Amino acid sequence: MPFIIYLFSQYGVLSSLNRCGINYLITEDRGETGDVVVELAENKFLVLRPETIRERLLVNGLLVNRIKYPIVNLDSPEEIHQHIIDTYGENLHRIKILKTF
Repeated sequence: MPFIIYLFSQYGVLSSLNRCGINYLITEDRGETGDVVVELAENKFLVLRPETIRERLLVNGLLVNRIKYPIVNLDSPEEIHQHIIDTYGENLHRIKILKTF
């Protein structure tokens, strides 16, 4: 499981991005070429703009693991649980290891 998906499952999307220092924007358009875009509810998009190699590698986890449904609550860890169950199996979504990140 990519680290960003793990963080998402522990803290929610916005808290994970803030912890990693990744710039983002919530907008009604898909952003510019090179941006990573995650679909949100209500026809909005979360546009991620990684600046460093570290940030690009973290955000790449969202590209590899395309979330197939719009995210409603950006700070709810439960938003990603169904995706983790569908992709990695029933027991993996219960991981609670790295509480100090």
